[in-house]
Amino acid sequence: MLDFSKVAILPGQSGAVMVDPVAGSKQVSGGALDMGGMTLKGTAQLYGEPNALVRVDLPARVQLRSSTGEAVDVVDLKTNLSPAARLDGAGRLTVSFGGRLLIKSSATGQLRGSIPITADYQ
Repeated sequence: MLDFSKVAILPGQSGAVMVDPVAGSKQVSGGALDMGGMTLKGTAQLYGEPNALVRVDLPARVQLRSSTGEAVDVVDLKTNLSPAARLDGAGRLTVSFGGRLLIKSSATGQLRGSIPITADYQ
């Protein structure tokens, strides 16, 4: 689960919230105001052949929707992995990821969506 926490947008403006995939820290920009709460970087667990090389791909853009149908985009999705990521000796790898949420002034409520993660084992 990737959680951007609580953010308010100044009237008539737009803003962004960035969650770092390594530290899990949050940065707001534009008309976004940090309203506190716990920010969570996303995590996924991969399983496969022990010590196998793996390439993990995230989409360029993911759309999140509120219960009222408003939509916002998450862009710049990045992982904490090196280009030569490898499963451990037990065949596991934990991937952390973050991204940038672009918010319009009209977006309200809890925004939800799915982030498809593709893992190609080498």
